[in-house]
Amino acid sequence: MGVAVASSPLTDLENFLRYELESRPLAEPHFSAAYRRAGGVLPEDWGRLRRIVGLTSTCASLANNELSAVVTGELVELVQATAEDRDPRL
Repeated sequence: MGVAVASSPLTDLENFLRYELESRPLAEPHFSAAYRRAGGVLPEDWGRLRRIVGLTSTCASLANNELSAVVTGELVELVQATAEDRDPRL
């Protein structure tokens, strides 16, 4: 059974690019260029905005009591990096 969620396209972008580092990009700028060629519209500061939008799902994941210490630390680092507007140290 699938799940449907009504949300910003930035949510999908964040899910795909969550571990993308500005200092060592793998998918960018190719991903956003393809998205635009396909008709997608991105706000000027979409990279920062997608990380902020992603905080909701990242914080929700932290509520899972069955996460390993490694995963919990990774998620906390993602939250801190977003709050400090920097690349995560992963």
